[in-house]
Parts: sequence; structure tokens; C-alpha cells
Amino acid sequence: MKTRMLYLPISVLILVAFLLSSCAPAAQTPTPVNIPPAAPTAVATVAPTVAPTALPKITLTFWYEWDQKNNPQAYAWSQDIVAAYETSHPNVTVNAVAIPDQEYDAKFQTAVASGTTPDGFMARPGSWFQPYVNEGIAIPLDPYLSVGGWGDSFLKSAMDVCTYSGKTYCLPGGIRSVQIWYNVNLFTQNNLAVPTTWAELDSVATALKAKGITPFALGNQEAWEAPLIYEYLLIRNGGYQNYLDAASRDGKAKFNDPVFVDAATKLQAMSTQGYFPKGVNGLAFGDMLTQFFSGKAAMAVFLNVMPGIASGSAPKGFKLDYFNFPSTGGDATGLVSSIGGAWAISAKSKNQDQMADFLRFWTSQQNMSTLSQEAGWVMSVKNTISQANTDPMTWRIYSDINNASVLIPFLNYALLPDTSAAVFQSIQQIMDGSAAPQAAMDAWEAAAVKEYSK
Repeated sequence: MKTRMLYLPISVLILVAFLLSSCAPAAQTPTPVNIPPAAPTAVATVAPTVAPTALPKITLTFWYEWDQKNNPQAYAWSQDIVAAYETSHPNVTVNAVAIPDQEYDAKFQTAVASGTTPDGFMARPGSWFQPYVNEGIAIPLDPYLSVGGWGDSFLKSAMDVCTYSGKTYCLPGGIRSVQIWYNVNLFTQNNLAVPTTWAELDSVATALKAKGITPFALGNQEAWEAPLIYEYLLIRNGGYQNYLDAASRDGKAKFNDPVFVDAATKLQAMSTQGYFPKGVNGLAFGDMLTQFFSGKAAMAVFLNVMPGIASGSAPKGFKLDYFNFPSTGGDATGLVSSIGGAWAISAKSKNQDQMADFLRFWTSQQNMSTLSQEAGWVMSVKNTISQANTDPMTWRIYSDINNASVLIPFLNYALLPDTSAAVFQSIQQIMDGSAAPQAAMDAWEAAAVKEYSK
């Protein structure tokens, strides 16, 4: 791992004044040659009148979610960046805490409730972050971003996601699009072609089930994985505008309209037909990875960070590739996506300026470019990726993002917390058959009416 240092150590220069004393020469008489000259007068020195001032010791606590198990390259990168910053700022210690994604929300909520929010923290832009902005948990970053063109170094579309009421409260990181990842070896061994239509995908799933292979790895215990599939079923069936209208609560659409129910019906059919493992609501995210990398399941609907996870979790010889979710009659190129790993500064931090300085270093073009290359991620900072400096798969993902008709935010990012929780619960009930699609969508709409008051 290459360490890149973008700051030079600050040297404190002290000017020391010396007072030299000497005696005025007296009248001289010739000195006999056999008499040695007088010893020289000693030079008196004076100690500096001002002692060097030591910089105050500062400890920054920084929370993020790139843990060593699930994101090994990003975790290694983060350790290098922290070490480089501490080297160039010897008075600063950065307590960087990597928290797994599935644990992060609960830990952060606990910190907020107890008044122990870290100096800097990862935020999920959208409605997840909105309450923390409203409650003054995070500070506006505009004064910092206006210095040295820092704000202009980010893609505007990504920065817009971090903007609330005209002020910027977070710094966008990676762009997380969702694809269907597949085990190349399983497809090759079973003579399966990559599907481009829903009918072809259904045919692939049928063939896999006949071989005793689960079509899709899935763990919906934390309740956020199945909604990714539901969202694609909704968008690909022509429901994107309905989704926007229902989320805006402008009266043009509701979450229990037919297009939402139809997507729920398709998802329940996939579950009933054995597309997913049995007892999927009792399986965790780690179980999903085990199913996929062990070859028990052939595909997984997941974020574009999958290559990084595979590098640390997949067995030797595992071959990974992806295709985009096929259309069921509607939009074919829109991507379910969001900004992953945005960063904010706590209003409770006593070292906000230093935290901003660290984040400036963390999000620099050079450091973000290194992260993009090493983790295979598409970043929100400009000029961090090119076809020449990245691998073919990452370039394909980047091209897909650029060519997408629309980037659709994750449900739990786009909706307020209680409505988001109702969505997750409703989709769990759809998956296990404990609620009919119409009833599940009715519950979703009722939660929205209550939380949004309309």
C-alpha cells in the first residue's frame, strides 16, 4: 500500500538573539616578544527570551464503515491515510473507528442519544441524515468548502445530495450502484448465458434450481437487502415517477398504488418460487456472502463494492462478474444507487477546524484516486478515475453510472425513518408470505401518512 503525504510537517523557527560583550581597546605599548598575549575575553551568551511553543495535543474521533472484513482494500487505505496525516501533524491523533455497515446505524443513534457523537462521522445522505441536520447534530461545511476550491473538487450531482436548505452538511464519497453479481464458474459449468431480459433471467433461475443451486444469495435479517430487489422491480416496471411522487407526498401518488403492489407481487412470487434461500428473513448479511462465495447460490443483488469484498472473502479461483437488472417492461438503464460513505462534522466536536482539515486530506483528489484504484470504487471527487488507471470492471461500472437514465436513491435513504422502517417490515412480510402484497403496501402508505402528516 502506498502512503501519500500531501502535507509537509510544520517547523517552528525561533530567532535567538545573542548579545556580544567586548572591551574598548586601551592605549597599547610595545610588548616584548617573550611575553605571551593576554587571554581573549570570554563572550557572554544570553538564553532565548521566548521558549518554543508546543502545539496543543489533539485527539479526533472519526467513525466510518469500511471494516477490515467486508472492505479490506478500503480499510487498508484508511489506515495509511490516518498514519500519513498523523505523521504530518505530530500533535494530532486520529482515533479512526471502522464499524461494519450492519452495526453502524444503531451505534450512531446510541451516540447521538448519549451526547457522545464523534468529531467526524459517516452519514447516509438523504432522509436518513435529514433528522440529524434538523436537530443540529451536524454543522454546515460551506465555510470550509469555500477555501482553496475544496467544494469545487466534488461532482456537483453528488454534492447536491449532501445539500439541505442551501447548505452543505456532508462530503460525498463513493457512488454505490446496485448490480446483479454472478458466479462466472457456475454459469460456465451449467452453460448459462448472462440474461438481458426478465424472461431470460427467469429461465436462468429455473435451470439453476433444477441443479440444486439457489438462484440468488440473500440475507434479509437486517431487512435492507430485499428492498434493493423490490426497488428494481418497481423501477423496471415503470414506477420511477410514481416513486418520486409518493415520496414527495404531493398527492400525485401513494405507496399502495397498483404499480407498488405489482412490484410487491413479483417479489413475493420470486420468494415462493425458490429464487432465494429458505428462511431468508433469518439470514444475515454475512450469510448472504457465504452462500454466494461457497457456490450454493449463483447470483446476488448487491452494491458495486462486491469486488472489494470478494478479494477478502471469496475462495481462490472464484470468478466474479455482473450484469444490470433486466427490465420487466419499463426503464432499462436507471440504477438503484446512492452516495456511500459521506462524512460530516459533529456540532459537539471541540476540534471542528482540525476535523475539517483531516477531511480535506481524506477527500483530496490524490487520496481518493488511490482509493478508487485500490478498492475499485467510483468516487464523488472529480478526476479520480480514467480508463487508463483502472481495471475494466470498474470502468464498466463507471460507464454504467454515467449512462444511466437516472440514479434512484435507496429506499431507506430517500424516506424518513419511520416510513423507511415500515417499508423494511412490509418487505420482510412479503418475503415470508405473512402479508399479502396489497396489505403490505397499505401499511407502508399508512406509515407515510402518519410521519409526513399527509
